[in-house]
Amino acid sequence: MKRLLVVALPLLALACGRATDSAAEGEGEGEGTGEGEGEGEGTGEGEGEGTGEGTGEGEGEGEGEGEGTGEGEGEGEGTGEGEGEGEGTGEGEGTGEGEGEGEGEGEGGGGSQGEGEGEGDPEPAACEGVLDFCANGLFCDGFETCDPLSIAADVDGCVSGQPPDALDAVGCTVDICDEGADVGDNVGSFTHQPDSGFCSDGVFCNGDEQCAPGAPGADAVTGCRAVPRNLDDGSVCTTDGCNEGDHQITHVAVDVDDADACTNDFCDEATGEFHEDAGIEDDGNVCTLDGCDSVTGPTHDPIDFDDDIGCTVDTCDPITGLRHDHNNVVCDDGQFCNGDEQCAPGSSGANATTGCKSVGRALDDGSVCTTDGCDEENDQITHVAVDVDDADACTNDFCDDATGEFHEVSSIQDDDNVCTLDGCDSVTGPTHDPIDFDDDIGCTVDHCNPITGPSHDSNNGFCDDGQFCNGDEQCAPGASGANALTGCKAVARDLSDGSLCTSDGCDEETNQITHTAVGTNDNNACTVDSCDPIAGVSHVGVDPNDGIGCTNDSCDPSAGVSHTPNNGFCDDALFCTGVEQCSPGAPQADGASGCLAVPLQTNDNNACTTDSCNEGADQVTHDPINASDGDSCTADSCDPSSGPIHDPGPFTHVGDFTIDEASDVTGLSTKCLVTGSLVVTANDLANLSLPDLRAISGELNVDGNTTLESVELTALQGVGGRVRVSNNAALEQLSLPLLTGVGGSVEVVGNPVLTSFSFDALSGLGGAIDISNNAALTTFTMAGVPNADRVDIRTNAALTNFSLPALADCGNSIIDSNAVLTIIDLPELQGIDNFQILNNAGLATLSLPALETAGGILEVFNCDALTTASLPLLAAVNGLDLQGNLGLTTISLPVLATAAGNVQIVANDTLPSVSLPALTNVNGNLQIDSNAALTSLSLPVFNSGGFNVSVVNDDLLTSISLPVLTVISQSLFIQDDSSLSNISLPQLSSVGGAVLISQDDALTSCTGALIVNVGDCVQ
Repeated sequence: MKRLLVVALPLLALACGRATDSAAEGEGEGEGTGEGEGEGEGTGEGEGEGTGEGTGEGEGEGEGEGEGTGEGEGEGEGTGEGEGEGEGTGEGEGTGEGEGEGEGEGEGGGGSQGEGEGEGDPEPAACEGVLDFCANGLFCDGFETCDPLSIAADVDGCVSGQPPDALDAVGCTVDICDEGADVGDNVGSFTHQPDSGFCSDGVFCNGDEQCAPGAPGADAVTGCRAVPRNLDDGSVCTTDGCNEGDHQITHVAVDVDDADACTNDFCDEATGEFHEDAGIEDDGNVCTLDGCDSVTGPTHDPIDFDDDIGCTVDTCDPITGLRHDHNNVVCDDGQFCNGDEQCAPGSSGANATTGCKSVGRALDDGSVCTTDGCDEENDQITHVAVDVDDADACTNDFCDDATGEFHEVSSIQDDDNVCTLDGCDSVTGPTHDPIDFDDDIGCTVDHCNPITGPSHDSNNGFCDDGQFCNGDEQCAPGASGANALTGCKAVARDLSDGSLCTSDGCDEETNQITHTAVGTNDNNACTVDSCDPIAGVSHVGVDPNDGIGCTNDSCDPSAGVSHTPNNGFCDDALFCTGVEQCSPGAPQADGASGCLAVPLQTNDNNACTTDSCNEGADQVTHDPINASDGDSCTADSCDPSSGPIHDPGPFTHVGDFTIDEASDVTGLSTKCLVTGSLVVTANDLANLSLPDLRAISGELNVDGNTTLESVELTALQGVGGRVRVSNNAALEQLSLPLLTGVGGSVEVVGNPVLTSFSFDALSGLGGAIDISNNAALTTFTMAGVPNADRVDIRTNAALTNFSLPALADCGNSIIDSNAVLTIIDLPELQGIDNFQILNNAGLATLSLPALETAGGILEVFNCDALTTASLPLLAAVNGLDLQGNLGLTTISLPVLATAAGNVQIVANDTLPSVSLPALTNVNGNLQIDSNAALTSLSLPVFNSGGFNVSVVNDDLLTSISLPVLTVISQSLFIQDDSSLSNISLPQLSSVGGAVLISQDDALTSCTGALIVNVGDCVQ
């Protein structure tokens, strides 16, 4: 169907127009009547008189000024002038004249009437043929004329114009009338926009259809033309086509195989099929001759590398080629002194057949100082030194290799001792005679040091005359006044100590110099007597000032200094400081002034007042204190004996509280503590907001609230029991940002539109974590929880990740059927009981970096996207079960040593290897079963199985080696491993039940003391 789109500018200042649906809010002046139907909203105030009937449709807002007339029926009268604002839309029947002022909204249909007072102008006349009165200046709605007698004329006599025909009669264009930029001059234009949507036949392979009226090949009526789809990709190497079902052009490669194994077959984009000689295929082995057989393909025949020489070892290395290594052992005749025999084929003197050659042995060492020979018995060349000794102890005898025997007179042999004289005796050899080092001086002690030579140490003891007061005698040979023979010199003793305060002398009896103090006392108590070693005795008057401000200080020559207290120096003339006394040295007295203030007693012993002193009024005051603690959760008062009281009673609800309907919330609106449980089960509550609630002694149970959208307990810090938020069909927001401690479990279960939440302030938990059946939940965090009795994360269809970064210890845990879960963040988890990770189809990586023990079973089951399971510190488990994880390629359990129960690795289809390098014993079953890609099994220290050991249905496994396995309590099953060729159980000495090795079709080798003719395994 053709579409006509008209583009026009807003109508402004219409003199003659049609009634339209509209919306307006504004101010205006005008006169008019109207008739129509509609619905609208409006209220108003104004002046005027009139009655009217009508209905109206529409609603809107706007502003404007104007005059208008309309068609209608009715009666009314009134005049008035004014300005008005309003909201409303509508067409209606009614008449009225007037201008008024009003605002309003309303909705109505039918008739309406109003009353008022005012003054107005008379009703205007018809247009009377004045064309400009009717023309609105718009091109796209035609040309309006003034014809009051026409049945099509409106009340003003205007007849609407006929819109111009914009259609171009072409089926695939959209025809548009554009008013143009200059509204009011009846000038516009038409545009015809092509729309290929009118042309599409819905078929892909016949090409695209375009709207292109007038183009070559276009249909004259519809304007459409078909553009065939180009299928040719320009290559002779493909067969081109089109697939209508997939809406795709296809290019299938042609077959160019010529069945010749010695050609390379390909297709040249320009020339087509081509077969190129493949050439001789080099196998990289220089020890083969490369060729090609047209049927079997490349050939590589060994070359002949024997050189027919007896003493060479002939080999060929695939990379370096032929080698003919000489073997001298083949040529050896067993004789030493006639020289060595060498393998030297082709050299001068060599045997042509054996390749051996004898090389004579050289005996001469080139020295005239030796006699050369050969010892056949010991296979040694000998060189015996000639004898050159001339029997003279004072010569050095030696032999020069070039000139022969030589005797050199030796120099005097220095013994490095300056205290000897060095020489030589031709019979006895070197001599070293002591030198004379005595200086013939009586007070010296003479020495000779072998390195430094003679020394003469002074010894005053040789000079002492036994008298003290005449001075010391010193050994000072050569000094002025010293005796030439003894070397001694007397030195007089200095008795002075250099001080005027002593009398100096000498006591021969005690061998001491004496210094007796001179007298200084002048018997005057007002002087300080002293003696200066340089200046002598002095008597300086004392200063009686004690440095304390409140004492009168003086001095009497007989009685000495006195300090009399004077309270007058202490009065500060202030009331509030109390009475001041001069009490120097007293506790609390001022150190400088000596004054002690006796404080004014202001305490009224009332804990509810602040005691102070008013200096201006010379009064003690007692003002009431502010007893408020600023906590909205306490009622504040004051007890004169004990002080402020903060009673939580008025803000505490005692016992359980149930919210069955929205109005019940007001009962807790001012409460901060509930001493029992809080249960919310309302079906008319949209938002649970209790901004003052801080603690709940019992449980918090928000269950089955069908309209509840948000839970905002923004001040809640502690819950004594469990927190359960369950089965709330509309719950979108769960906010408990300050929740720190929960005495029971945290359960968020069955909330289908809840997308995320975080309890990151929670650090104390007395029960379990249960997050289950929340269909829209994508993530949650509990950053501070260190332990939990149990963790259940089940059937959360949108959950992509969750984080318990501080969880270190947990009881049982199950993470089950969370279809898009990709991340399990438990970085600190060290110990757990049973841990089940089941049916999480999107989980790609399992990393538990800190887990050390599992007291129960660790089970990873049916996680199809899981590729890696890493448990680097896990050392002990009760049981381990890895089953049905179709994408699993890597298991890392480097320190797992013991399992108290079963270890089962079953039906992991892409798992290539199982390595348990530290596993020593399994007290239950060890089962490696139906792992389709398993090629490697490594259990290097596994030594005992407490029940059955079975390796079954692992089709790609080629070898089983359990080098230290010694004991199996029950049975050994190795069955249906179709690629298994080798079994090695060298230490197995005890099996309590059956040994079944069967249906292993490729098995060629079995070793082990207990494996003898068992099934299809033959030793």
